[in-house]
Amino acid sequence: MIIYHVESGAGKSTKAILLMIEAQKAYPDKLVAFIDCEQAFDKEYAEKLGLKTDEEFLFFIQPDSANQALDLMLQFISSSLFSIVVLDSVPALVPEQNLNADVGDVQVASAARLLSNELRRIMIETKKSNTATVLINQWRANIGFTGGDKAMPGGQAMKYYPSMTIDLKRKELVKKGDDFIGMDVQANFIKHRFGAPFTKAVYRLYYGEGIRRSDEAVEVAKDLGIIVGKGWYTFPISATETERLQGIENVINWYKEHPEAFAYLESLVIASFKKQVKEQEEDTDITEVE
Repeated sequence: MIIYHVESGAGKSTKAILLMIEAQKAYPDKLVAFIDCEQAFDKEYAEKLGLKTDEEFLFFIQPDSANQALDLMLQFISSSLFSIVVLDSVPALVPEQNLNADVGDVQVASAARLLSNELRRIMIETKKSNTATVLINQWRANIGFTGGDKAMPGGQAMKYYPSMTIDLKRKELVKKGDDFIGMDVQANFIKHRFGAPFTKAVYRLYYGEGIRRSDEAVEVAKDLGIIVGKGWYTFPISATETERLQGIENVINWYKEHPEAFAYLESLVIASFKKQVKEQEEDTDITEVE
């Protein structure tokens, strides 16, 4: 179970769509589900990013209440028919008792109590069915006297049950000429049961495109020392060959035109990350023995 904490304007819906696109690629024989509690899903935009929205690929629903949304989410996960189930978003969950209440009635923490009861069931079924479960949450202003100026809806259950909690923040806008074409987003891993917590990553999100895979791979390869240089860059194109070009943009464009060489670059990046993970595990084992 993954929970994203997202500030306004950090591309939460785009991130959810990109996750479903990758799930469709990785598990073509399974469905993906999108529970749109905000009633704001843009099908044309999702298709432009690359999401398959036909009924045999995507199960899309706009629930009437929080009770219905969480009940359907549990059913989807339990069925084992889905590779990923996304709920967008937690602040938009309105329990039935709130919907049926009169105007002015005070309902204290009804959504938090509902989530506390249902997330433990969802967590168990997620493990049984091996289904990725994603909940999108949004920061809200804290009107209390403690806990800082921001609060996360959903109560304490949002901290306990997820395997990963990722905080997304917009860093800066990307401009081309007079137009804004995207933004840099920083992902802070607040909770991480599969790796080291409190790590950070930055990716560039282009409006109407999402994440450019080639751009990210080249930037990461440069950070890892696979691509070397400054101004003029030397980069691998096969196990025995390298190429040299001026400007990182030219390197990115070259890889776009040569998919086989780009696949080789990706394999080097993945191998480098696996090596780092293995070294970290070995260091941890040594520390435990000492």
